[in-house]
Amino acid sequence: MYKQRKKARKHPALDAARPKGEAAAFLERLLAPLRARFTGAARGAFARTRELPLPRVSGGNRPFLVAFDIFLGLAAAAAAVFFLLALRADDGMRDVTIYFDGTAAHFTARETTVGDFLSRSGITLSPDDDLSADRNALLTDGMEITVKRAFPVAVESMSHVTILNMTGGTVGRALDLAGVKTGVEDEVSSRPFEDVVPGMKIQHIDVEITYPYDPDDNLVPLYYREITVKDDTMYNYKDPVVVQQGEDGLKEVTRRVITKNGVVVSRTIVDQRVIEPAVDEIVRVGTKVHYQTNFVGETRTFNRHNIVRPSDGVNGWKKITVHAVTGYCTGKRTAMGTKPKLGTIAVNPKLIPYYTQIYVPGYGYGTALDTGAFRNYSGEQANAIDLWFNTEGEAKRWGRKYGYTIYVKTG
Repeated sequence: MYKQRKKARKHPALDAARPKGEAAAFLERLLAPLRARFTGAARGAFARTRELPLPRVSGGNRPFLVAFDIFLGLAAAAAAVFFLLALRADDGMRDVTIYFDGTAAHFTARETTVGDFLSRSGITLSPDDDLSADRNALLTDGMEITVKRAFPVAVESMSHVTILNMTGGTVGRALDLAGVKTGVEDEVSSRPFEDVVPGMKIQHIDVEITYPYDPDDNLVPLYYREITVKDDTMYNYKDPVVVQQGEDGLKEVTRRVITKNGVVVSRTIVDQRVIEPAVDEIVRVGTKVHYQTNFVGETRTFNRHNIVRPSDGVNGWKKITVHAVTGYCTGKRTAMGTKPKLGTIAVNPKLIPYYTQIYVPGYGYGTALDTGAFRNYSGEQANAIDLWFNTEGEAKRWGRKYGYTIYVKTG
């Protein structure tokens, strides 16, 4: 029963197992030379006997041929798939563009990762350089990689210099990296929002503004004013009279102190407050002119140093007695070329040099600027002087005085 059922199922199974259709035609064309070489004789015999009944031998040759055909079909399909995959497979070469130092370079790379590509390309990066791609990232065809080289930036603060390696950023970022904290009053050589550039030096000055208070320094005297009152009833050679004594007051001052990098650069008074007002000192001074004599046209006035007659032997003054003192009012020029006026005295230059200061009691102070006829005399008559007066009447009133004592300043 088993053998009969097996024989009944054998022919339909073989017919269904044979490849037919498009797949069979493709495999037939692909494997025709191979099959013709190895199975030509067998396929010829098979073609002549395909209509004959199969032998009743268990495991005959027909199942073997079917298995062999299936094997060949599978091998051909695997070869086709491998061929298609090979056509579509990556050849391992990738075009990569890298931008660094302001230039672009094109490479054909076989490496798998960005790090391997950089190492094999001879591109050396410092730890501070900025890379646009991760070193462990896969290298792809057409990939663009940007390298930003780090450059030095110097930051100076409080006499300490910090060298930074930056690929970009602002001045404010550089200050943060250097650990510099800036205040509102601080001074920075560049504005915080400016971009840093290679070789840039950023200088930070720590500025501190304070208003210190110290009683010994902030409490200062308020000095009194001196007020002068003119009095035309008092002679101008008199000493001033203090009407009201002055007294200093007290005031509180507020100073603004500016310190740069720990050094005080300015101290400015910004406010003052009076605690005790000062008392003004009032002084009365005379404005009335005191002339030496009462002569007409008098212009010579007393001063604090010639109010009184000189003393013999004091400050170079010497008392002498002359033979005669005569008044005169003639002449338009003195021997020294000056115009005569009250105080002009004619002398004998052999006895009294020109420009000598002379004091004559009753006439006042004068200067030896002229000479008289007595310069030609001898003996007592040569020792004489003449006094200039503005009018003839005053000269006659003075007249001539004999044996008169005068004072001459020597030296």
